[in-house]
Amino acid sequence: EFVMKSKQTESEWRTAAMKRMLAVEGYDVVMVCTGTEEQANYWQSRLEDGKGLIIPLNCQVVCVHEDWNSGGAGNALGTLYAWQKACKACIKNERDLEAELKTNKISVALYHTAGKGTRLA
Repeated sequence: EFVMKSKQTESEWRTAAMKRMLAVEGYDVVMVCTGTEEQANYWQSRLEDGKGLIIPLNCQVVCVHEDWNSGGAGNALGTLYAWQKACKACIKNERDLEAELKTNKISVALYHTAGKGTRLA
């Protein structure tokens, strides 16, 4: 909650409110699972370029593609697979996301864009 302090001038309050509105906040790690490697590369580049604008500067971006053999894994299994694949990618860079998340050291968002998008459940 943002409340004007009694000793603040209206100008100081407005400045503080604008700084708060324009602050870039978000997750420590953003994962995106896509249907193809090309889409994963696109989102990796797009989100990396958005650091400091749409995601925090120190946010780690991990984009993976669902390379399931026949038509994808489905919602639940596909999301679990994306999580495991992203964790493996981070371990290569000496970061254990699972351990960090279990100890509440980080916050993670996982966006799953793979699939045909035929369900609205």
